[in-house]
Order: sequence, then structure tokens, then C-alpha cells
Amino acid sequence: MAAKRFTEETGLPVEQICRVIWPAPGLADLVSRWLERYEPEMVVIHTNSYWFTYASVPAKMGRLFGAPGRAAASLGLRAADRPALAQNAVFRTGRKLVVRTVGGDVAIKAVACVEMMDEMVRRIVAQRLTKPFQTAWSESVAGFMSRTGNARSRPGAERTAMTC
Repeated sequence: MAAKRFTEETGLPVEQICRVIWPAPGLADLVSRWLERYEPEMVVIHTNSYWFTYASVPAKMGRLFGAPGRAAASLGLRAADRPALAQNAVFRTGRKLVVRTVGGDVAIKAVACVEMMDEMVRRIVAQRLTKPFQTAWSESVAGFMSRTGNARSRPGAERTAMTC
């Protein structure tokens, strides 16, 4: 949808390459490889609070009970992936009961998430600043960015962009 709107506003064709990220060791290296492979003109990073706010019962069980906990967690995750079961009142009630008794654990601690994302952003900036861009901002691109509140550069300046 963003690519379509960008094209409508600017008259410039857009190729959008979407990549899913998860804050984990090696994320910065992975994104660096994507930058080398795709040579994007823009990078858009979509973060998800789920990573560090959602209390996951399977994550907690896996950490608390070792191999048996991981097996139970896997079963719970497979059940949750089935909408007919996950949206069932009995399943939801059971989940609430388990959350109250066992509790939940986040997928990744907020501090670790911030550190990994920070390193990823540093790599993006470093890689994009060391390579000259072939295409300068056009008036229409700058106009689109200023209308959407994203103006960070003036027409004729180099541009940076990618989608994660």
C-alpha cells in the first residue's frame, strides 16, 4: 500500500522488498547482507512491541521446565496457530488460567532488543553513508516526504531507504 501511494504521489515506480526481522544476535549482520544484496534506496524499519511486551506462556514454560517445558510450549504454540482452537472459549479460558498460575515471559528483554536494534541502525547508517547514491532526491520525492511529515532532506540531497 505504501509503495502504491508513493508511486501515485511522485509518479516514480517503486520496487518494494519486504524482509521480516526478529531481534536476535546476528540481526545487524543479516541486515548488512540484505543491504549489500538489494542495494535499497530507502530502509523502513517496522518494530513490534510483541518482542518485548507480550507475556508468552510457552516461552516461560520452555525456560522453566527445560525439555518437557519446550515440548509443552511447542504443543501450545501449534494449538494457538489454529484459529478454530485459539479462538475457542475453552482454550482462551485455559490460557488465562495458565497465565495466572505459571505466568508468561517476553520473547526478548527490552534492553537486549534495544541493543540489537541500535546495532542494526548503526550498520544501516554506516553502509549507506559509505556508498554514493546514484539517484538524487527529486522535487516530487521531496514533496511527498514533506507532505507526509517525513522530510529529512532537501531536494538534490542523497537519499537513503530500505524495508524490514
